Amino acid sequence: MTTKAGRPTEYDPKLNKHVEGMFRGGATDNKVIEALGVARSTFNLWKQEHREFAEAVRRGKDYFDSGRV
Repeated sequence: MTTKAGRPTEYDPKLNKHVEGMFRGGATDNKVIEALGVARSTFNLWKQEHREFAEAVRRGKDYFDSGRV
């Protein structure tokens, strides 16, 4: 039997709206990571493992980059 080492994830789908909103407002990855209180590796892992989280990040950045702010 194999088990995963480390702490259980703190990811919560409720974070998606918050993260998207932060990026829409122009926050950088560093600011969002700091606000979430996670390591960059955790942030990147969440983007890989949770499609909806990655999409929220992309939507927020796309919105800000479009100049509609």
